[in-house]
Amino acid sequence: MDARFGFPPRRGRGHWSKFVSGFAAAWIALFALVGCGGKSQPQAETPPSPTAPATRTIVDQLGREVSVPADVRRIVLLPMPMPSVIFAIDGGGGRIVGMHPTAMKAYRESTLKDIDPALAQVPTNFVQEGFTVNLEELLKLRPDVVIQWDDQKPEIEKMERAGLPVLAIHHGTQEDLEGWFRMVGKLLGKEERAEALVRYHEENLQAIRARTRDIPQERRPKVLLVYNETPRVAGKGIYFDVWMDAAGVRNAAEDLKGWQNVSMEQIYRMDPDILLISNFTDRTPEDFLNNRIEGQDWSQLRAVREGRVYKVPLVGYRWEPPNPESPLMMWWLGKLAHPNAFADVDVVAKVQEFYRDFYGYTISREEVVRRLHNVY
Repeated sequence: MDARFGFPPRRGRGHWSKFVSGFAAAWIALFALVGCGGKSQPQAETPPSPTAPATRTIVDQLGREVSVPADVRRIVLLPMPMPSVIFAIDGGGGRIVGMHPTAMKAYRESTLKDIDPALAQVPTNFVQEGFTVNLEELLKLRPDVVIQWDDQKPEIEKMERAGLPVLAIHHGTQEDLEGWFRMVGKLLGKEERAEALVRYHEENLQAIRARTRDIPQERRPKVLLVYNETPRVAGKGIYFDVWMDAAGVRNAAEDLKGWQNVSMEQIYRMDPDILLISNFTDRTPEDFLNNRIEGQDWSQLRAVREGRVYKVPLVGYRWEPPNPESPLMMWWLGKLAHPNAFADVDVVAKVQEFYRDFYGYTISREEVVRRLHNVY
């Protein structure tokens, strides 16, 4: 046998006997190795165990570290302004699979329905009274993440016990609002887009304040924001402080904190120069100017006598609460309160620019004028 094939050349009987014995022993050892120590060969054919889905950690506005999927596709939103935040940062509402009914009402009355009509089909029936959720209905939506107000801690805990990642947000300051943008940017992998929105806010706030900074207190009109028939007014300590201060006006209800029910006698004492009607109510300026609200006499107010009664606009979202369009509210109110200081400002053009840059949508001048209630 040729040594090329692994066998030694024949050297006589003794050598052959030793060879056979050695050869047999080698084969026995080989089989033993395959049977016992050679488990690596079959193991290589075993399919690898599935790996855990990729995640990322988001710090919410309660300071909690929340683990969310790295690729978020399905988002449920409870805070009403959040759909507009998703639109501005993500360029649309394709990832939204559930929203608050009040947010849906705003969407259907806004221009966002023209940008993304499909969002009208998103479920809202998982929301019960206020911001409580029907967990069974919520789980049907299979959300990757839920966003909720930070003061709804029992609801947050309930959803987390069901295995849902929940991000909590806070409101009240400009820093809170910019925190929303950054959190959503990280959640969606759109950090640069979020920073662009933050810069837009900061640059516009700076530009607006440059026009109003030196206006003395006595020349700052008193503004009262009124909601529903109670009546209910906005005091200090909420986001309205930001846009009232920037626009160079005073809050006529500055002695109150947050939203408060008040009497007409209290409103007479406030006697605002400008009356703003909340866009969460169906009341119109004409209801006040023509004194059509039963049981309330608004004709005694200076704002009504001088015809300075305005409805807060709803364009992409209601301009009253914090939202991506908040600087536009400040330009709008600044020009109403100080027409000379804002004489060169085209608020309609500013709305069009925002829509182009953040919604990727061309909105006509006529549509903007209509949504600003023909003020400009």
